[in-house]
This record gives sequence, structure tokens and C-alpha cells, in this order.
Amino acid sequence: MNAWRAYWHDFEIERSRLAVLRFGMLGLLAWDLWTTFLGHATRYGAGDFNVTQARWLDPIAPLPTPAIMGVGWLLAGFLAARAALGIAQRASTVGAAVIYIAFYMWGQADSYQHHYFICLLLGVLAFLPSDAPTSEDGRMVRHWTMRAFYVQLTFLYLWTAVTKTDPVWLSGATLDQIVSKPAMRADLLAFGAKFGLSEQTIFPFMAVSVMLGQYFAATILQIRRFWWVGMLVIPWFHIFVEFIEFDIEYFSYYMIALLLVLLSPPIFWRWAEATTARLWAAWAPLRGRLVGPSAPALPTRVAFALITGAAAAALAAQIHIEGTVWLAGLVGVAAAAGVWAHPAGRSLTWAIGIQIGLAGLMLFSVRATDAEYDYYRLWGGDLKRRGDTAGAIEMYQKANAVTDGPARFHQLGQLLEREGRADEALAAYETSRQRQEAALAEELRAVHQATTDPERRFDVGERHLRLVGRCEQLARAYRRQGKAEKLAEAERCAQRHADDAVDAFQAGLKFQPLSGRGQRGLRDAQRRASRR
Repeated sequence: MNAWRAYWHDFEIERSRLAVLRFGMLGLLAWDLWTTFLGHATRYGAGDFNVTQARWLDPIAPLPTPAIMGVGWLLAGFLAARAALGIAQRASTVGAAVIYIAFYMWGQADSYQHHYFICLLLGVLAFLPSDAPTSEDGRMVRHWTMRAFYVQLTFLYLWTAVTKTDPVWLSGATLDQIVSKPAMRADLLAFGAKFGLSEQTIFPFMAVSVMLGQYFAATILQIRRFWWVGMLVIPWFHIFVEFIEFDIEYFSYYMIALLLVLLSPPIFWRWAEATTARLWAAWAPLRGRLVGPSAPALPTRVAFALITGAAAAALAAQIHIEGTVWLAGLVGVAAAAGVWAHPAGRSLTWAIGIQIGLAGLMLFSVRATDAEYDYYRLWGGDLKRRGDTAGAIEMYQKANAVTDGPARFHQLGQLLEREGRADEALAAYETSRQRQEAALAEELRAVHQATTDPERRFDVGERHLRLVGRCEQLARAYRRQGKAEKLAEAERCAQRHADDAVDAFQAGLKFQPLSGRGQRGLRDAQRRASRR
């Protein structure tokens, strides 16, 4: 019994290691929620259908909606980022964990098992108090949740190793199917040939190596003095997953970050703590002038809280999703509460500046990626497949409004034509062509910067082929409206881009003659050019 208690409760890690663990995991979670999960929100409740992760929830759980899921994911990301930077750390971690776990259990529309693993880690982290017991010198943190992190990873690798102790996996057939891209496969076979592995033996060898490596990982996580060995070996599993472009979203990045932090040797953290202490001491005079009051009077604290909440809410309100008003309100309340509950004796400047900055970062993250666009694009695509033309038109219009790229103008035009709105459809087709030509110009600039890169040439060829389709669609629309002059112009546009596509693919094949992508593209371009 004493050994069991000591295993859990006497386990300790460096305070700096814990701080970086929090920052890395929660910071990556925030980015994941803002940029990836937001686009997935429209999957939930699609067609008024939902299946929860637990059967007992099905009769009692209400139907999720894109608005609820989108607002929830963004709010959870704000809380996670705030916890990563030490603002209302325990409350923010618990809030992010509750939303993430509850939403994951609510539906299976995004049911990667890796999300379940993140749920477990967030649940563990939520139990870690902000004032966890430390050693006498304050360097070490002692709490059972830290041991639980290592145990969770141990079970993860142990179980995945057990599932791979299977004839099908060990034969290499699974990896052979996963590594399907010709260029990637060629690189892998060339690497294997250096060690005497043929195409017939490399995949079985890799399959056995992965299985044994995961048993090794499960073992090494429980032997502290060999952690550094694991740090040098285990992350390569996840680097390989990214190399073969196996789509599991950001899970590989979570694992690489966790492993590098949890398995790095104590000497590194001692050096990091000493270096940080010197920098902190050197910055002390400037810090004293910048941090401002640490315990202002009540009216001043109230004013700071209201200003912070209003600024954060104003930034969140610029995100274009359903339920934006709710998002702005919740982010504003959370930011104001973060200032109000900030511990006495610590400067409010950090709590104010960081929370406003994080609201701005959330807006930037959504705008800098395709998150907003994917939110409405995927929603519109689902409604289109279900025959809700009016709803799909509305969603495509919203998707097109939040991006400068080619967007969904072509699909919007088809739906508008179906509804008998010919003039609006024609305008959408013309905008689609213009946006595609702008994207082509970007591709051509990239080619001029990398003239010997065949993939760039193929990108240009594929862009020309898309423009062939856009010009052909315009020609059909002009023909229906009896606009002979515009019809001839659209047909010349289609012919020009078909010829240019042939040239682009031929240019790329000069540098990479065996490219399947280039050969398929050239055949398609020649077919479309010759039929005109």
C-alpha cells in the first residue's frame, strides 16, 4: 500500500517542465480549436441526426447545432490559451476541459479516437491545482496528476502495440496501403534500399519495428533514468506519420510536444530555470515600471475588468459564425472575470493585456486560416446534398463573403440557376472565373520563384483546367441567354486555358517525366484542348 501511494503521490517533476507542458498542450489545443474544430462544427446536427459517444446520452442529449458547437469550440480555445499563459489557470483549464469533453461526448460527428485521448489528458490536467505542493527550494512539483500523464501515455502505447500484434499488421499490408503517394513511396523505398531492404521486405520490417517500438515506449515511460532514450526514439513514430501525410489532424504535434517535454532530461530543465532566473532578474527594473498597480482600489479594478471584457468581446464579435453575439458575450464575461479574480499582489497589466491579446489572436487565427470559410462551405455542401437549395445558397454566400480566394461562386451559380435566378447565376460564374484567374496569377508567381519545381508547374496546369471548366460554364450560361458575343469570348477563354494547361504539364514533365500526377493532368488537358 505504501509503495502504491508513493508511486502516485511522491512522484515529482520540475516546475519549469510543468509550465512548458501546460503552455505546449493548452496552446496547441487553442490553435486546434480555433482553426480545425470550428470548420467541423457544421457536421453536428446535420439532417437533424446525432449519435452520442455514450448510448445512455442518446435519449436525453438535445440535438447539437453548428452555432452551439462553433461558439463552444472558440470559447474553449480562449480558455485554454488563457490557462497556457497563467491567467485564471485552474478555472480556465477546468472550463476548457468541461467544454471539450462534453462536446466530444455529445456527438460522433468528429469521432477520432485521438480526441478521446486529449479528453483524458485534459481531465487529468483539470485536477492539478494552481498551488500544487512543491519541494523546499520551489523547483519541483509533487502531485498525482503528473504521474497520471505518464501512465496515460504508457497505456496509449501499450494498447496500440497490442493491437498491432496481429498477422495482418505484421505482414506490412496496412503500411503498404497507407503509403500510396508515388513520390513518398519512392523516397521510402530509396531509404530502405540503403539498408538492404527491398520493396517486398521494407513494409513488413517497418510494421514489426513500429509494434516493437510501441512496446518499448510503454516501458521507457515508466523508467525515469531512461527517459532521455525515449526522447530520442519515440517521437520518430509521430514524425513518420506526418511524413506519410496520414491525416489525423494535429494529433502528431500533440504527441511530439508532449514527449519532448515529458522525456527530456532533468539537466535541461535545471539549465532552463537558471537561465530564466537570470533573464528575469535583469528585466526587473523595466518590469517594475511597466507592470502597473498590483492591488488597485475597487472602482479601478471594476473599470479594468469592464474595459478588458468590452475589448475582448469587440474582437470576438468580428468572427463571422452563427451565434457571434453569444461568443462575444461569453468571451467578454470570461475576460472580465479573469481580471476581477486576478490574485491580489500580482499586477493586473498581465491579465488585461494577455486576455485582450488572446481575443485578437483568436480573431487572427480564424481569419488567417480557412476556418470561417470551411464553417459555411461545409454547411452549404451538406445542405446542397440534402436538397435544401435555398439554405445552401445562403451558406455559400456567407462562405464567399469571408474569403478572397476562388471560394464557392461556381457552385453558387449552379444553385441560383436551379432556382431560376439566371442573372445572379451569371454574375456568380463571372466572379468565379475572376477569382480563379487571380489564383492562377499567384501560382505563376510561385513558378517564377522556383522554375525547376515540377509540382509548381502541375499546380499551374490544374489551375488552368479549373478555369477551362469555369469558362465552359460561362459559355453555357451565355448560350442560354442568347448573348453571342459573350459566348464567343467564353469559348476563346476555355480554349486558351486548355492550351496553357497542356504547356504547363509538359513543362513539369520535363523535370519529372514519371510523375503520375503530371501524366494524368497532361492527358486531361490534351483531351479538353482537342475537343474544342
